[in-house]
Amino acid sequence: MIEQNLSGRLDFGPHGHFSLETQSNLIRVTAVGPGNREVIQQFNYAMRNAAMDFNGHMWATQLTLEGLPLMPPDATELLVMGMIKAREHGHIGTAVILEGECNTGLCKSYWQDMFMRSQSQYQFCQNQAEALAFIEKLFSA
Repeated sequence: MIEQNLSGRLDFGPHGHFSLETQSNLIRVTAVGPGNREVIQQFNYAMRNAAMDFNGHMWATQLTLEGLPLMPPDATELLVMGMIKAREHGHIGTAVILEGECNTGLCKSYWQDMFMRSQSQYQFCQNQAEALAFIEKLFSA
């Protein structure tokens, strides 16, 4: 569905989707792209709500990306802002697993840029075991 808002910007329905699950001090996220601003708004809201369960304690994310997880600039900026806010509220890092067609230099470079701009700790991992090892290392630092 496409609508035009008061500023003249076209608003689209969410493109892409995600799921998240909270486990002790970890949020496991699976995201399928491409995405847009509307899905990132939903994602940031869901992450804020999930992080509230940690009551200000340190927490981390295991992020599995599928499809083609690229976004337009407005969605990218919104996600970077969400990453900065998360860091301000106890987020200590993200283990990233690139699945299938998104396991390319382009996707890696795109996400690496966002992590660097948000000054977030991150590591690209080959599998869940490697991701969990990185997360354990973050908590022991």
